[in-house]
Amino acid sequence: MAALKDHFWCDTCVTLVPPKQEISAVLRESLWYLGWEHIGVFGGSSAGSSWEEVDEMWGAVEDGLQFHFTITASVRYSSSSSDLLQEGLRNVSSVARVIILICSSEDARHILQAAEDLGLDTGEFVFILLQQLEDRFWKEVLMKDKVTCFPKVYESVFIIAPSAYRRDTGDDGFRKQVYQRLRRPPFQSSISSEDQVSPYSAYLHDALVLYAQTVEEMMKAERDFPDGRQLISTLRAGQVTLQGVTGPVLLDSQGKRHMDYSVYALQKSGNSSLFLPFLHYDSFQKVIRPWRNDSNASWPHGSLPEYKPGCGFHNDFCKTKPPTVSGKHGSSEKV
Repeated sequence: MAALKDHFWCDTCVTLVPPKQEISAVLRESLWYLGWEHIGVFGGSSAGSSWEEVDEMWGAVEDGLQFHFTITASVRYSSSSSDLLQEGLRNVSSVARVIILICSSEDARHILQAAEDLGLDTGEFVFILLQQLEDRFWKEVLMKDKVTCFPKVYESVFIIAPSAYRRDTGDDGFRKQVYQRLRRPPFQSSISSEDQVSPYSAYLHDALVLYAQTVEEMMKAERDFPDGRQLISTLRAGQVTLQGVTGPVLLDSQGKRHMDYSVYALQKSGNSSLFLPFLHYDSFQKVIRPWRNDSNASWPHGSLPEYKPGCGFHNDFCKTKPPTVSGKHGSSEKV
């Protein structure tokens, strides 16, 4: 019975919101490409964000990495205490130089500020942020000319986000329109800012527009659009495409949306620095490549950090020479 239900469900739906497993796959391919084998996972949820979203992303990331990489630390926090936040960061940074942050944008800013306060902004560490859905703050960070001055710790930040982030998809205007409509009758919502508009509203909009376009195309072809299976098969055949608020909407034969991702880093551009893509993930071929075949990215610290110190985090790969006759301490050398 369950199998019949699954078959019926899969045969009558398409998915516009990319699954969290997709961005986890982008993270995995990125780590492989950069040669980083040992990583730490850090994050959580403050009072203003959702534990459910964090838990789902956390599970997708750990499931995608645990059989391919060494997760040296996995630390969650649930307190707004800056002391506890710094303690958690100290614990993770003592065993990992590549740290995946799983949290909201607001929590990420607090974490990065705490990292800078702890002196983790020297270029030895890298913080990787995962942005699956539209986020107003990080989109502005990634857009040219929106942010002119970055905290020093941002030089150690990589952002994995949809490639459409750096395109003008019209999301800002859409979010404003949704906010204004929700505040008026008949909704009279209590939300007080555009930032409170759900990012899923853009996906709902694109789903309805895609449905309307598909119906129109089927009517022109004199096909039976009330037949849900015919409508879904039309979508899966790639006969209808849409440049939506959330970016290009491209569906495969399984009804799943393909969305390309990019890895962004702060790079020198003339006399300033901008968050620019340096890796591109092809969602159809499931491979990651240098952005536009350009592997000559310039890094604020000169080069990418190593995923572990030369002697290891606890001097595991170095041996200590015995003390000299004069009683001075011995020195360490790599094995």
